Amino acid sequence: MKNILIMTGLVMFLFSTTQLSAQREILDTPPVFITLGTGINHTGLLSIGVEVPVHENIAVFGDAGVGGWGLKLGAGVGYFPKSVRKGPGLNLAYYTASGSGGEPLAQFEDGSNSYEFIMSRVGTLNFTYSQNWHLGRRGKFSLVAGYAVAAGNKDTSYVDALGQEINDVARTFMGVIHPDGLIIGIKFLFGVGGRG
Repeated sequence: MKNILIMTGLVMFLFSTTQLSAQREILDTPPVFITLGTGINHTGLLSIGVEVPVHENIAVFGDAGVGGWGLKLGAGVGYFPKSVRKGPGLNLAYYTASGSGGEPLAQFEDGSNSYEFIMSRVGTLNFTYSQNWHLGRRGKFSLVAGYAVAAGNKDTSYVDALGQEINDVARTFMGVIHPDGLIIGIKFLFGVGGRG
């Protein structure tokens, strides 16, 4: 009987400390994170944004960045099975890249041809996995990987400024800098504000 009471007490203690830890996690989660990021096909070569936890496992976010296809804006939602502060996350977002605004931006030479590309606004649907770690008391650090799907025909999202027919080598070059495909990124998120 004594062993049963000890085991029951031990189990109750473990559950109560787990619950306290989960409650402390929720209380320590800031209402807003300011994000700084970089990556390939993520939010651009340099980005700033905001992430707002709306539940202990769900956050909405918005980013603005600069990349190879111009200015990039996006918004999405993330699901974090453990917590918005740590562990894995699955994210779904829509991003739009501004293009070159009617001016030639990307230049390419393949030895026999020279191109100056005018790039149109394009959109992508981004599916990413993130791994998140605490960064101090109120921040987090995230590694992000995934895939961006072009929302439209990417071959019609650019033209040569001189009206030349674009060859396969130049088309491959533009396919590489187009904001779809493999996503790799890192983010530093700094918590601001307090829970009242």
